[in-house]
Parts: sequence; C-alpha cells; structure tokens
Amino acid sequence: MLKYAGKDATAIFNEIHDYSLLQNIKKYLVGRISSASHSVTSKFHKAPALEKLVQNSPKHPFPHNTYENTYPATRFQWCRLKRHLNVEAANDECLPVLQKSKSEDNILRRMKTNLAVLHDCNRDWLHISCPKTYASVMSLKFRAIQERRHLVYCADPSSIQAQEEVLKKVLKFLLSQYSKRFQIDSTNSYVMTLTPGYKRKFCIRDYAQCPLLLASCLIEEDLYLVEKIAIESSDYDQPSDCEFRVIAGSSCFSFDINAKFRSSLKEIHHPHVPGFERHLQRHVHRFFSFLSKGKIWWRDNWQITPYPCYVHPDLPLASFVQEQGSKFTFENTSNHTHGLHDNLVSRCFWRAEFQTIQKLKTHESSLFTVHTYIEPMSSAVLNPAIAASLSCAIRRKYKGMLHYMHIGQASRLRRILNFLDETVKCQVEMPLIDPNILPEPWNRKSLEDGTFASKAEDGNCKRQKHTSISKL
Repeated sequence: MLKYAGKDATAIFNEIHDYSLLQNIKKYLVGRISSASHSVTSKFHKAPALEKLVQNSPKHPFPHNTYENTYPATRFQWCRLKRHLNVEAANDECLPVLQKSKSEDNILRRMKTNLAVLHDCNRDWLHISCPKTYASVMSLKFRAIQERRHLVYCADPSSIQAQEEVLKKVLKFLLSQYSKRFQIDSTNSYVMTLTPGYKRKFCIRDYAQCPLLLASCLIEEDLYLVEKIAIESSDYDQPSDCEFRVIAGSSCFSFDINAKFRSSLKEIHHPHVPGFERHLQRHVHRFFSFLSKGKIWWRDNWQITPYPCYVHPDLPLASFVQEQGSKFTFENTSNHTHGLHDNLVSRCFWRAEFQTIQKLKTHESSLFTVHTYIEPMSSAVLNPAIAASLSCAIRRKYKGMLHYMHIGQASRLRRILNFLDETVKCQVEMPLIDPNILPEPWNRKSLEDGTFASKAEDGNCKRQKHTSISKL
C-alpha cells in the first residue's frame, strides 16, 4: 500500500481484499486511517432507486438455510452488489498506469481469488439442503458412487489418516447441526441418514479403506485432499521448494477427479483456465504455503450454463447420469427475441460453487470442499437487485474466463446482459457502470496468457476439456 502513500487507498484495498482479513491481524494494529475526504461513488451510483437496491441487499450469503428456498446460487453475487458498482476508484488518478489501462490486467477485470475467512466455521462450512433437494442430490450421488465408483473416487494409500480425520469432522458437524436428520451409533459403528427420499444405513467399518467415500455418501459436497510435496527446484511462479498435489478426492459434480489426481495446482489450472498463471498462481501457492490450522476460508465460483444438471456436462460421469430436464445448447432454439422475453436466456441456469479450504489438525493436508448450486436465470427477473449484481459480475469478468464458460462471443453476451438489464431498467436508470471506466465485454480483447482464450476471439479455437475420458 506504500505506493498510494498520501492518498486514499480504501477502495482499492477493498477491491483486492475481503474485510474479514482485517479481523485476523488486530494484534498488529498501529493506528487507523482517517475517512476519505472525498467520495469515490460514481455519478452512475447516485440514483435513489439504485441506492435502495444496494441497501436492501444482504451483506453476507450466510447462513445457508436463509437462501435455500429463494436464491441459493445467485446470493453470492447479490451480496456483492455494492462492491460490483464501486468501480470509479479503480480508475482514480492515484493508481498506476497499468491499473487504469483498458487491458484485462486492470484491477476491475483481473482474476481474483476472492478468498475470505468463514466467520461461523461450526455452522457454515458445510450445507445440508432442505429435505427435497438433499434427497434428490444424494440419490444421484449415491447411484454414481455405487455404479461408477472409478469415475468419482481416487485416493493415494498414504491419505487414509487424512481421510479418517475428514470423516470425523463431517460426523461431528452432522451431529451438532443436523441431529434430527442423521443418527450415529458409535457402539455398533453405524451412521444413518433420516431424510425422506434418502434413508440409508452405513457401516463405518465397511469404509475403513476409503473414509472419504463414506463422508461423500452423507453430504452433498465434493471433497478433495491436497498435500504439500517437496520438490527439487522452484521458479518465479512457484517461489518455494514445494508444491501442492491432490492426493484423494470424491467428486461427482465439480471436477474430474481422475484428471486432477496427483496433479499439482498449476497442472490442474494451466493451460486450461485463462488468467490463472498470469494473475493467480503465485497468490494461490502463497495461500496454501501459509495456510494455518484453526481457520476455514471460503470463496465462490459461478458459471452460466444451458444444462440443468448438478453433474457438470464436461465430466465423464455426465454421459452416465440422466437427470430430469431438457439439455440443449446456446444455439438450438429458434426463438431469437431479446430482453425479458428471450427464451434462450430464460432457459439457462446460474451455476454456483461454494468452496471452502482448511488445513487439517492432525495431518499435513488441506481439505477442499465444493457445494454446487443450480438456479434458473429466470429467477433473476423477480429481483432487480440480483439482476443488477449478475449483470455487473459478468461485465467485470476476465474476458478469457467468459470464453472458458462458452459465453465469450459477443452475440451471447449481448443477449444475456440485455435479459438482465431489462429487469434492472424497470427500477433503475441504466447504465449501472460507466462504460468509459469499464468497457463492455465485447469491446475488450482476451490477453495472450498461454491458454486458448486469445484465439477464441475470432472463433478459431474452443476450450479443450480437461478430463480423463481418454484414459478410462
């Protein structure tokens, strides 16, 4: 922050960090920065109607059960509406030229980890959905585990101790938070699920060699164990003598565990994920290097998809699992209307992942969990604040990631954003964000970052699926 000495850096700090970071460094507090002498709020944010939308938006996406019957997937962006709109400060004269440029390296668009400390670790690190959703998801998951175990579970024999710790953590959570929906018989070593539609009895001893798989049969989350591995050399992008590899995983909805198993974080993400090596790799490696025991961190991820499936369409499991609901591509509809009546967009879904990371207490491994949520895009038209937050989130997305999500083409982006903007226009004068500060996505170019993204601009290259289909 020294490069901003003498100038207000509050907005840029808030853009990069979550406020919860400050709660963990109180012992180092030496003083307080005085409040800014001038407002950083853009003229585009001063409309009373928009201020009301921001004021009525929740500050936190927790507890989970508050949103499970309303906006389970879009709540993470809804809570960021104020942050999404606060873009003028990132174009302030106090920032370096790089940050003010129209490049994808601009602070408004560059990739961010969005990691934050989970305040109520006992309550929120896992989420057991309402009985109907839980039964539907777990029935699908259990069937996949029973019939296609090789597609959803991998583990190194050395990970058994860490898996046992994870299972104990999960059982402790279920007993403390959902005692009416789970029953554990410690004497006879049984655990039972009591939710109608998914009533099962599991013998814990039967899973002595795969405790992570039993945990996965009880909760909706995908589970991964990441271990620190010593290496001989290091470079700028990996500034230490270690790397972090996936040593075990049970994954039905989020990742292809066969493709990720024993891979390092760098190998998992690059060159498959645009912007990771350029913006995130060093930050992620540093985070895992200094991850301490006793804290749980969380982040969220999102995607717009035409598939109503919990199983990601890129996974090998997708061809095996048949879920209710039509599957279609962005192009296979003859309805070319736009705005609120755009049949294509209204039939799409907002897919969100709630992810947590924590270091285990008795083993030098870290636990990574992923809970998947699916919500129809049509629900956004019921709440202008959510439509505004989704619109801003898309506009602020790194351009390469838009191609990664198959919505980078200008025609798709325009239709999606028109659909959301029409909802917002009913209450707020557009545009939400000054286009002179944040150009529209179709007016930006993907960077050459070692991935397919820069070639996808002219349609000459498509994302290559990072799956293990060819191996199985």
